[in-house]
Amino acid sequence: MVRPHWIQILVALAFYISIWGVRELYPEYSQLVTLIIFYTALGQAFNIFLGMTGYVDFGYVAFLALGMYGGGLAVQYVAASGLPPELALVLGPLQAVMLASAVALAVGGVALRLRGAYFAIATIGVNEGLRYLIEGAKIWGGGEGLIMARDLRTLFGDEGFSYITTVYADTFLAFTAAAAAIVTWILKNSRIGYG
Repeated sequence: MVRPHWIQILVALAFYISIWGVRELYPEYSQLVTLIIFYTALGQAFNIFLGMTGYVDFGYVAFLALGMYGGGLAVQYVAASGLPPELALVLGPLQAVMLASAVALAVGGVALRLRGAYFAIATIGVNEGLRYLIEGAKIWGGGEGLIMARDLRTLFGDEGFSYITTVYADTFLAFTAAAAAIVTWILKNSRIGYG
């Protein structure tokens, strides 16, 4: 007999496969599908933090920015140092996770001791502090950000650039959303969550 929680997993898997099928069958909707997948992953983050813990968190943008900057810096490093281009595809996500995780551990150690509106205000402070650090100190390109197109074209050529910025990025995002759904399900059914 199939257990009910496996049915939920199969339904979620069918959703991801069908949404990816729409993207492949109708390329004109690929941007929309990518946004749906992105907001699905972001929704899982809201579900974990607000739904399971009750904390109101406005700090998602800071960690999203840290991940993006971490990945971008890895690509720029690989392009400047002449390392194999494939290394950028490994170092980028790895550095993104490491940078966002390091700041999350540093901030979380203090912020998670706060409750209610104080926690929400602290997370807004993290966002604004990071923004002022980037813009004021002009790190990571300041307000302009990192310009990645030249480095990606240097590493992968024009055709590879197109593939990396569309198919690879969208596939990586879909796997991230699926991983977020799995982590949410595991937490929900553990002693930490509702199970």
